[in-house]
Amino acid sequence: MIHLIPKRIASASQGAAVAMAVDPPSDATTEIDLMLNGIESTVRNQGVSTVLPEETQAYILSLLNELMPKLRTGTSKVNDTITKKLCSFVDVPAVCTWIQQKCIPRLINQLRCDNIRHHYNAVRALAHLAAAEPLQLQIGTEGSIPIFIRMLSSDQQGIRWSAANVIARLLENQALDRQIGTPACISSLACLLDLPHKHTVRNAASALSKLAGNTQLRSEVGVACLPKMMDLLHNAEDGIQLNAAYALANLVHEERFITRIGEQCIVKLIELLHAENLNSKWASRFKLVTASALGSLAKDQRFQSQIGENCIPRLIKLLESENQSIRDLADLALVNLGVVVVGEEGEPESMEPRN
Repeated sequence: MIHLIPKRIASASQGAAVAMAVDPPSDATTEIDLMLNGIESTVRNQGVSTVLPEETQAYILSLLNELMPKLRTGTSKVNDTITKKLCSFVDVPAVCTWIQQKCIPRLINQLRCDNIRHHYNAVRALAHLAAAEPLQLQIGTEGSIPIFIRMLSSDQQGIRWSAANVIARLLENQALDRQIGTPACISSLACLLDLPHKHTVRNAASALSKLAGNTQLRSEVGVACLPKMMDLLHNAEDGIQLNAAYALANLVHEERFITRIGEQCIVKLIELLHAENLNSKWASRFKLVTASALGSLAKDQRFQSQIGENCIPRLIKLLESENQSIRDLADLALVNLGVVVVGEEGEPESMEPRN
């Protein structure tokens, strides 16, 4: 097997690789790309699901160990390049073990140092790694969550943004809800919704929308951020608007919030349910969260007529969606509106809401 790698990291046992290798480039980013490409080509040639030979594992680990110091001192671009690529290797046992045993503990320790640049690099790297489901629980259970929560109040925009990002990603694992959903965290995330930096607002809204899905935290989240989420529903940035709609779809299950959400948001939710010009990245999720929110509001007689007059044809159309969750939520909304959809043979297709 031939790998295009810098000579300085090739072992004697890889004679063919050394013969084909180019001289190490002077540009650090290019050098890192070569190392990452060396790992990727090795993994792809061997097969992700196979147990790699010891020599191949040693080669990969030598590259990973070369990369580790660069996560501490490198630029944001270098940091992103390494951690995003590492996430794509998480299914490779040797790489995943290295990330869990070497990379994550070192990054969490780096959060505790006094250097702001090192703080930023560590939290940014952990945010990328938290996108990989197998790593979320470890990142969230090694003492990092209180640090991330404190970072939400940092005077450094990049640190605030990255801290909100890692928290939002860790909340994909519901086992971490209670650890993350402290009063201090909810309050800090709500404060971030007032900032002008759209990426920070999007990440904070994402985290709060997930916390609002926890029945034990929902009331506290609503008290902290309901007015802000209703305002953000009208935000021009699709990602922010989507997360606000998601939060409202969860908060509407709390009886104390139904009236305010219904009276102030129903028109916009109906508009978003019908929208056809949304970013394709978000389109299916908009259908999902708006169908959910309107379906819940439809249980309240005060809003049934307005929703029924404006949404029934659209909801029936969503029953044809390729997305099972969208079909289920459209079905539930129609049931709450008292609508029975008749199938081709004259039998009701859906009489009861699905769980």
